[in-house]
Amino acid sequence: MLRSFKNSCLFFNHKRCLLCQLKHKGKQRICKPCQQTLPWLKAQCLRCALPLRSENNLCPACLRKTPYFDRVYCGFTYSFPIDALIPPGKFNNRTDYLEAICELTIASVCISEKPDCLIPVPMHPRKILSREYNHAWILARKLSQTLDIPLRNDLLIKSMHTADQRDLNAVKRRQNLRNSFSCTKTPPLHVMLVDDVITTGTTANMISKILRQAGCKRVDIFALARTDKPSSK
Repeated sequence: MLRSFKNSCLFFNHKRCLLCQLKHKGKQRICKPCQQTLPWLKAQCLRCALPLRSENNLCPACLRKTPYFDRVYCGFTYSFPIDALIPPGKFNNRTDYLEAICELTIASVCISEKPDCLIPVPMHPRKILSREYNHAWILARKLSQTLDIPLRNDLLIKSMHTADQRDLNAVKRRQNLRNSFSCTKTPPLHVMLVDDVITTGTTANMISKILRQAGCKRVDIFALARTDKPSSK
């Protein structure tokens, strides 16, 4: 009995929380107490997921002009500590941060209708060479494994190398991304784009337009977090 107890202590699978670094027994990589402090996205625009003060509303931008995408699914607002975890996951090979946030996002959103496939937002080959991976593909792979949705990397490419979007407003983002994406094959009728953060929604909207022109009838977006910046369409 003593040997059995020792073995169970030695091999019991405790995880260390990515935030507080304390060991815990949960299946996810962030412990339950830390999860309660995260900036969960609650009241939001029914289409673009912009944080709002009240539920079941569309934001002014979506009322003014309907985006080309149908629905955005996000787990969090882009604030601390989510905004401190995503950049290292995106730029410094801490993909465990991305997967941890993705696990929680998948568990928190209710995808009303499963898409025919997932499409990670593509990166230009030059950027992949410098960064060594596409963070959107890592998120899409996690989503695909969890929800059993096919992952397609052959439908969309980024054919032009563009400047980083982080410090650009919606107008500059549209100018920066113009003609940079293209659809290489006829997509399924219902697809879901996957990315890390929705800021102005420019990238999601531009790609959604391209996919609709290629034959898509419904385009949803899955992202980890949403900023409070309204779109300027």
